[in-house]
Amino acid sequence: MSRPLHIAVLVSGGGSNLQALIDAGLPGCEIALVVSNRPDAGALERARAAGIPTAVITSTPEERRTLERPARDAVVEKRLETRLREARVELIVLAGYLRILSPRFVRRWPERILNIHPALLPDFGGPGFYGRHVHEAVLAAGARESGATVHLVTAEVDGGPILAQERVPVEPGDSPESLAARVLAVEHRILPVTVAAHAVRLRKERLRVMVVGGGGREHALVRGIAADPWVDFIHALPGNGGIAELATCFPIAATDLDAIEAHAVEHGINFAVVAPDDPLVLGLVDRLAARGIRSFGPTKAAARIEGSKRYAKNLMRKYGIPTADFAEFENVEAARAYLHTKTVWPQVLKADGLALGKGVYIAPDPAAAEAALAALMIDRAHGDAGRSIVIEDWLGEPAREITVLAFCDGERAVAMPSSMDHKRALDGDKGPNTGGMGVIAPNPLYTPEVAARVEREILQPTVAALQAEGCPFRGCLYLGLMLTDDGPKVIEYNCRFGDPEAQAVLPLLESGLLPLLEACADGCLDRVDVEFQEAATCTVILTSAGYPGRYQTGFPIDFGGVEELPDIFIYHAGTKRIGKDILTSGGRVLAVTARAATLPEAIDLAYEASDRIHFEGRSCRRDIGAAALRHLKEHS
Repeated sequence: MSRPLHIAVLVSGGGSNLQALIDAGLPGCEIALVVSNRPDAGALERARAAGIPTAVITSTPEERRTLERPARDAVVEKRLETRLREARVELIVLAGYLRILSPRFVRRWPERILNIHPALLPDFGGPGFYGRHVHEAVLAAGARESGATVHLVTAEVDGGPILAQERVPVEPGDSPESLAARVLAVEHRILPVTVAAHAVRLRKERLRVMVVGGGGREHALVRGIAADPWVDFIHALPGNGGIAELATCFPIAATDLDAIEAHAVEHGINFAVVAPDDPLVLGLVDRLAARGIRSFGPTKAAARIEGSKRYAKNLMRKYGIPTADFAEFENVEAARAYLHTKTVWPQVLKADGLALGKGVYIAPDPAAAEAALAALMIDRAHGDAGRSIVIEDWLGEPAREITVLAFCDGERAVAMPSSMDHKRALDGDKGPNTGGMGVIAPNPLYTPEVAARVEREILQPTVAALQAEGCPFRGCLYLGLMLTDDGPKVIEYNCRFGDPEAQAVLPLLESGLLPLLEACADGCLDRVDVEFQEAATCTVILTSAGYPGRYQTGFPIDFGGVEELPDIFIYHAGTKRIGKDILTSGGRVLAVTARAATLPEAIDLAYEASDRIHFEGRSCRRDIGAAALRHLKEHS
């Protein structure tokens, strides 16, 4: 049986409409919270008598003394949102709440706020028309009838769509009090019926979510989605030991498109989040769309921006997006001849297709370039991904790299906080390339001036270019950038959240994640707020000994109680759950993210938390964020 829909009732007075809701029972619903802006509101006693949790949310004397009204209201609304989230509220009912909710607040609850108004809207509505004032205005206007209206709340006060109305004749000799009494009786009758009917609709619209993938990035996404009360259930394919606490995991590989499609249809999935690159490049979003399933993630055509380095480089050349000079080859002899013409080294050789992040070779000299060429095109170290290659000029040291993720809806893009990844396995950026050993966010190199140039010269032009090519990008666009003497240039695009960048950036998100994912899928990013905290994060990756080479798995993990610490986020990647135990099952095992006011604090917290976690063969880099701290010190 479906869980009850959680309702919050916001009141300022005696609460007779709240009592009507309590008495009605509201099948399939639960009044999970009653909120008032007045501690002496009689409605609070009614709620307590019924065993309903209550909260008084208003500004403090200090805030009233030091803050202007708009700032004060924003603080109060943030508190309200926090309590609503904690109570997993899906529907808000305003029943005599004498505060006007801001447009920003209303946008976050589309069609999920109802109001009972003591008149026949649209007449006698708007600011100032409440309580006795409404009835005085009706009588002063000589109206022959009044009544009650239940409507959805929009940014226009009393202007939302009407769900129910009932009329009350105005009788000769009516006073505001006598008219109010008869209207109130109507309110008590129509409010519970309308709330119950709207709740039925909302329960049907709950999202049945499928998240494709099983790493730390997917755990970060699942955690954000699971915090949303409008989710009915989450299925993860294949998921991992951490994801299993929040979702039902199914042993279906992210590349098994037939099985994923069949699962989605069988289980009535109505929203999918396709996280890894392979299923996106293979066209999973297109297949789900053909089944009528909305998805967060680009189509196969748009995913070519990651799936083919040649396509991405030619797109940038065509639309004037700054990147390194390059040439493309399908023939090994032609590539070798081109390398012989180069006088400036290093040169960078890239497999055209997907290669698990390992198809890039930085050749410091001709001999290294020859070896990379042989690995890519002769030995086929990366399979068909190296059938064709791109050779491009080297743009600079890793310490000058910047990653920027952006929510995209096909037409618009909103950048997330920047980050700095650490790809090499060993301290000091030594050792082999990995899938990522740690991240800090934001990246101190990403100054407001650099951000403005990226927005103007790279991010928006890329979105516009894909739209012009007939494959608008909807999902998360990953910009891998290098800060050169000539400004920021694109190293690479990815068509999805980075891993582990997502684990560092998503803990900074203030807005609800799921509404943003939906807005990207639906092409309406301009209708939602995207807000991030003014804070910093550091993510440390704990790996199995030997990674990225050979390593052993199956060892139990002792978390040392870190999961209960504030501002610490533990994201599982290579883990599996057996009973109550979590065991290692991969090379990158856990992502330990700490959030703090400053980057130095975040780095210290991340290592304090990491050092409390133990499993056999545990390893990590000890210098995540060190280069960023040096930069901050040099420019302080």
